Amino acid sequence: MAQQRILGLNDRLADKQYLTALYYIRYKADDSAILYLKDLASSYPRAKVVPQALLQLITIYKRLGYTEDIRETCIYLRRFHPDAHGVESACRSTAAS
Repeated sequence: MAQQRILGLNDRLADKQYLTALYYIRYKADDSAILYLKDLASSYPRAKVVPQALLQLITIYKRLGYTEDIRETCIYLRRFHPDAHGVESACRSTAAS
């Protein structure tokens, strides 16, 4: 019971952080968005929003041309969230097996 409540609270905190990152993305503040998305993934690794956050991170990395960061994020996504919607299409052009 307490564990479920903690997971729920973590999901809510992760959602809040994700919305903040989306705000920064909307205003093209990529550096701030990257910081929020990376912190979200490391602080709340089991949150439901993590795969979406990492896919957003890949989108920003592609726009900025950060190929090594794309590769590393794809490796992480394929390892820990292989069934998440959009992983294969986002990581298709990387050699991150």
